Amino acid sequence: MARDKIHNAVKNSLIKDGWTITDDPLVLLPNEENISIDLGAEKILLAEKGLEKIAVEIKTFDQPSLMYEFHRAIGQYIDYESALIEANEERLLFMAVSKLIYPRLLNSKVIKRSIKRMGMRVIVVDIENETIESWEQ
Repeated sequence: MARDKIHNAVKNSLIKDGWTITDDPLVLLPNEENISIDLGAEKILLAEKGLEKIAVEIKTFDQPSLMYEFHRAIGQYIDYESALIEANEERLLFMAVSKLIYPRLLNSKVIKRSIKRMGMRVIVVDIENETIESWEQ
């Protein structure tokens, strides 16, 4: 599986934010073809005395057509959410993108509406500083 160009920066950002990387990649349903999400992570929540688990699909969006890349990303997102349920993984799925790409996604009325309609969760990452800018839900 080829990694996105920003894979390590996203991974490092999550670690800096207090997440423990549990899987790189997170393989779901081993008998299914290509059902693996870029990262699995968990974080102990002290206030709730619990454990929060996430799965993170990383997207660079470096192709000429932003819309085409988003079509691929949203398809993966839907399939990965289904695979998480099928595998009984209690993780929230997020798509991680750079802070430079996120405004471009929101500038498209169609993409913005699709993100909202699908309830996509997005992690916006400052790739240069390897920090999380925001969690969009």
